[in-house]
Amino acid sequence: DAETRAFGEALLRRMKAWCVERGVGLYLVSLYHFNYPPGVYAWLEPVAKVAAIPFLDLQRPIAEAIGGDRAGHFITGDYHPNERTNALVAGRTWAWLRPMLEGDVARHAQHP
Repeated sequence: DAETRAFGEALLRRMKAWCVERGVGLYLVSLYHFNYPPGVYAWLEPVAKVAAIPFLDLQRPIAEAIGGDRAGHFITGDYHPNERTNALVAGRTWAWLRPMLEGDVARHAQHP
């Protein structure tokens, strides 16, 4: 709802300011859950863009990778992702995040 989104936006702006003050990078990655509808995180993309926070939305790509195999990707009776889903998330996150982290490290080395 609008109040939750406004709170989320304010939180992201504050987190970004805190990180900038300390020279720390901030990256935003969505979580995946089969109960979330496609586009559930779409509102975050423009917010992150305005705040200059790199954002990776994993809802659709992980849903597509899993297909309908909930039993193979979630803890039975618990609905939390299991190691297979976490491996998919980690692999996609690392492929996206690694180049940015390497760039941050290189910039920090030049200007400590």
